[in-house]
Amino acid sequence: MLEVKQQPGSGPARSVPEAGVSIAEAARRTGVSVHTLRYYERAGLVVTPVGRTVGGRRRYRQLDLDWITVCTRGVSKNSAARGQTVDHVQAD
Repeated sequence: MLEVKQQPGSGPARSVPEAGVSIAEAARRTGVSVHTLRYYERAGLVVTPVGRTVGGRRRYRQLDLDWITVCTRGVSKNSAARGQTVDHVQAD
């Protein structure tokens, strides 16, 4: 099982608040579209269940953003050369 651990001094300068960030902010921080984030959630590629506000809006935590970044970097740099897509990456 692959684990995502935050290294001291790494990651975005601004940490994610405990309540999480909106899908728009998560998309901005990870460099993927809102549509892609929704797809990753449906495909089971997000590490933890995505939180929701009382109104049903998604809230992403730092661990989720770190994992999405790992997945997208791995797919774009390594897997694309082998003809693989993000569908080959699954969080356990």
